[in-house]
Amino acid sequence: MSSIELTPSQKKILRALTNLHKESEGVIKGEDIAEQVDRNQGQYATRCRVSRR
Repeated sequence: MSSIELTPSQKKILRALTNLHKESEGVIKGEDIAEQVDRNQGQYATRCRVSRR
């Protein structure tokens, strides 16, 4: 099984996503995640891209 290393920003976004999902148990909007990590939605989308090694 391969592993993916996440940057600190990606980890922060993933934590925000899981926390928001626990609260709502539904679809999470990108703008809600961006608000949680203090970024605008465009910055959030850029940071979400995971590079595989």
